[in-house]
Amino acid sequence: MNIAKILAFIFINLVCIAPLSGFRQTAISQTFIIQLSAGGAHSMALSAKGRVWTWGANLYGELGNGTYNGSITPQLALIFNVTKICAGTSISVALKSNGTVWTWGTNIQGLLGNGSNMTDSPIPVQVSGLLDVVDISAGGSHVLALKSDGSVWAWGMNWSGQLGNGTGGFFQFMNYPVKVYNLSGAAKIFAGGNFSFAIKKDGTVWAWGDNSSYFGNGNFMGSYIPVQISNLQGLSLAIGRNSHNLAISTNGTAYAWGTNWYGELGNGTNAFLSSSNFPQQILSLSGIVQVSPGSFYSLALRNDGTVWSWGVNWENQLGNGTTTFLSNVPTQVVRDSSGNPLTNIRVISAGYKHSLVIRNDGSVLAWGNNSSGQLGIGNNISSNIPLKVLFP
Repeated sequence: MNIAKILAFIFINLVCIAPLSGFRQTAISQTFIIQLSAGGAHSMALSAKGRVWTWGANLYGELGNGTYNGSITPQLALIFNVTKICAGTSISVALKSNGTVWTWGTNIQGLLGNGSNMTDSPIPVQVSGLLDVVDISAGGSHVLALKSDGSVWAWGMNWSGQLGNGTGGFFQFMNYPVKVYNLSGAAKIFAGGNFSFAIKKDGTVWAWGDNSSYFGNGNFMGSYIPVQISNLQGLSLAIGRNSHNLAISTNGTAYAWGTNWYGELGNGTNAFLSSSNFPQQILSLSGIVQVSPGSFYSLALRNDGTVWSWGVNWENQLGNGTTTFLSNVPTQVVRDSSGNPLTNIRVISAGYKHSLVIRNDGSVLAWGNNSSGQLGIGNNISSNIPLKVLFP
């Protein structure tokens, strides 16, 4: 792997976002999609039958179909009985119904978690020694797994202490899972760029790793072990990419914190000095049921099925039908070039430069950058409005 690839991997931090609301399964076809995860330049979808569909870039084998050939339409990965998916920058992670975790794609810094290092895999490989896993989360440089006993395990890059095992430093990594130090009773996990979050069963929120405004606790002091973040308690978190984080409260209000170079905070400003290490309410949004932070932009889903976006738009990732460079306030995602609003959406996922959503009927739409075919629309042409992903 050349140095350009390594640097790109370090600076593009992505995390899969799990839906914050449920739905009623209305079909069991192989292409009725129930989960999405937008990665760096590839996409993942999970069908109701437990099959994983992937498309887009495949330089490291991140499509999991046994090849290194990219695809402009969805292809089936070589894995079955999957219950959750996560797309990182150039890695894919899946949780199977038997509680095992499988990975494919890049293995820089031991991201596959199978005890090897620097050997990429175009087919799913099992993460070493992990059983009884109930949740997974893939960040830009590391992966987290939550076991049924409430313990959290981590592997991958550990430069900033994002593995939470009490160590950290330049070029440190683990190529197999290690237990997060002094953290028990966890109920939810979130892997960010170079940091991690967990919500315990008692509702308390804990974070570890880099804290360049990411913890939301009003300071910049990182930690190699979990520290409690009291002011986030009671919020549903969507921990972010390489710039910012989002959360929603039980009454549907949305909050953002982190950098604000491109209007990521959605508060009408965009400048380095307007960044925040404390959650700021996004005043123009209400009735929010899901949020998903991308790389320098965000998506939010309202309870009326409409989707809203804000932040950078240099690759059409806002889906609002414009080519403006950025929007520092939420704008509505449209369904066509006439500006009619997109509706009937139930799941959202923001990636590095592209966005994915699921309609109520189980179909998938995509917009944004399409240089690697990550929109799955049969070509490499980017789009500033949602287009239907072409499943077989």
